[in-house]
Amino acid sequence: MLCDDPAHREMVSHWSVVHYADSEFEADAIRQNLKAAEIESKIFSLHDHVALHFLSIDRAAVWVTQQELQKAIAVLSDLNLMTIIES
Repeated sequence: MLCDDPAHREMVSHWSVVHYADSEFEADAIRQNLKAAEIESKIFSLHDHVALHFLSIDRAAVWVTQQELQKAIAVLSDLNLMTIIES
């Protein structure tokens, strides 16, 4: 579900989801751990989009650049924070 916003298209072509969190709080904790390892990350939350507010879930995705994906997986695995990403 992407609009015509170029920034959203960039996310899909240059970034990958490294972690799905059950809350924005959990996603931010993951982001902080990645930041400590000098890995840039972004959070996409369903609550960031007005059209999705009708959903009763508080799920958020943590994205990293494709170049840093393997490093991010290693960092999160070492901290026992890695979840299995579903295709």
